[in-house]
Order: sequence, then C-alpha cells, then structure tokens
Amino acid sequence: MNGINREIMQTAMMPRLQYYARIIHEMINKIELLNLHDMNFKHSIEADIGIYEKNEKKWSIPNLLKGSKQYVSFFKDYLDRLFAHKNTLFQKKMNLILFIISFLQLLALVSVWNDYLSMINESNLNIDERVLSFFGTTYSLTTFNIFVPVFLMVIMAGFGLYLWKHRVK
Repeated sequence: MNGINREIMQTAMMPRLQYYARIIHEMINKIELLNLHDMNFKHSIEADIGIYEKNEKKWSIPNLLKGSKQYVSFFKDYLDRLFAHKNTLFQKKMNLILFIISFLQLLALVSVWNDYLSMINESNLNIDERVLSFFGTTYSLTTFNIFVPVFLMVIMAGFGLYLWKHRVK
C-alpha cells in the first residue's frame, strides 16, 4: 500500500488513478475477508480460545487488522478525492474545447450569412410576403440582415473578453 501511495504521488495521471482505484477496492475486499477469516477462526477454536488470545495479544493481530482497515479506507478516500479533482480539471478542459467549437460554429454562421448578403441585391431579392409584412420594407430587412452578423460578432467578442478576464487560474 505504501508503494502504491508513493507511485500515485509521483504520477497522478487519470488511467493510473483508475488502475489504482481498482487495486484499492480489491485490497478493501481482501482486508474484509481477512477480518471474516479471523472471526471464523476464533469461532472454530472456541474450546482453545485462551491459547489463541495470548498469541493474538502478543502478535497484536486486532490492532494490525484495525490499522490495515483504517489505512486502506483513508487511502481510498484520498484516491477518490484525487480522482474527483483530476476529473474536474478534465471537465474544465472539455468545457473550454466545447466553447471554442461553438464559437467557431457561430463564426461559420456569420460567414454564411455574409456570403448570402453578398449574393443578393434589391433586384434578385425574392421575399415571402409574411417576412416582408414583419419588417415592413425591403430596406428594413436589408438593414436587419447587415446588422445581425455585426451584432453577433460584437456579442461573441464581448463574451470572449469577459471569459478571458474572469478565467479561473
């Protein structure tokens, strides 16, 4: 257990933590089985329990079992906390990557909108009556089409600056 503890403190990479978590769970199971075996052994030699109790005290078996159980329990908690911390850092990285991807998608949307605007003009503008009734005139619709991408770019830039200024160090 001490060797595993030293190795975890030196390299705390996620795959190693998962590997050691499995080992620690196996150790907990083995220590519990050892406690059960000790109780079963005591029950099987009830007639000669006096002899066993003398040896048990001399060898400090109950203290060893108790210490092993406490150490492995503490180590499991430490490993779980370390694993949770690494997982949180991983989630933060994933969130940043997803934010960058969504930011790029918005840029692509603005680019497509810009290409659309560059292709149309007043003469080839076929507008559905429902859209035109909402905007009133083609000038209002054209103004809306021009300023929405600019507005989106300003919002994205402002949000990016806000996140950069308030990032967690």
